[in-house]
Amino acid sequence: MKQWNKAVLIAMTAATLSSANATLDKGWYIAANLGSTDVEIGVSNLTGTARLDESSFGGKLLMGYEFKPYLAMEGFIASLGTATIEGTTGDTFQYQNTTYVFGSFGEAEFSTGSIGVAAKLMLPLGDSFRFYGKAGVQAWALTNNTTAIDDETGGGTYLGGGMSVDLTDTLTLSIDYDEYELEETASMTSLGLQYNF
Repeated sequence: MKQWNKAVLIAMTAATLSSANATLDKGWYIAANLGSTDVEIGVSNLTGTARLDESSFGGKLLMGYEFKPYLAMEGFIASLGTATIEGTTGDTFQYQNTTYVFGSFGEAEFSTGSIGVAAKLMLPLGDSFRFYGKAGVQAWALTNNTTAIDDETGGGTYLGGGMSVDLTDTLTLSIDYDEYELEETASMTSLGLQYNF
C-alpha cells in the first residue's frame, strides 16, 4: 500500500511540474510590426538634379512557436518599403553597370519584399522581459515601376535582434532590428505587438 501511495505521489508531482513548465512556454504566437526601413538598391553616379531616397516605411507579419523560454521558430513575410529615384530631362543614374537617362521629369520606384524562416534565441530577464536574436534564410523580390529595368528575385540570409516585454498573458510588445541580404542590404527598425495563444 505504501508503494502505491508513493507511486501516486510521484505521478502527481510529475503532473504538477509538467503543468508548471507548460505555463512558461507560450506555444503558438502571431505578431505584426511597423517601422522605418532602409533599402540599398545599388544605384550610383546620379547626375544633374537626380535624387535617390532609400528610406521608407515597412512592416512584417510573423507566426511562430515557442518551444522553450529560450527557443522559438518563426516564419515571416515583410514589406521593406520603397526606394525612389527622382530626376528631370537629361539626368542620369547607374544601376547594375547600366546608365539610364530621364527623358522627362519622372520617378522610378523600387519596392522590396521578403519571406523566410528564422530561429529565435531568447534571454529571459525576470518573468516578462527578454532580449533575443534571430538568424534564418529568406527569399526576396525587388520590383520597379519602369519598363526599362527588369524585376529581380533572389535569396539570402536574415539576421535580427530586439527586446520584448509581456503586457499581459496574451500580449507582448517588442522592438526589433532586422537585416535582410539582397543584392545589397535592407534593414528595418520596428515596433511590434505579439498575440500569444
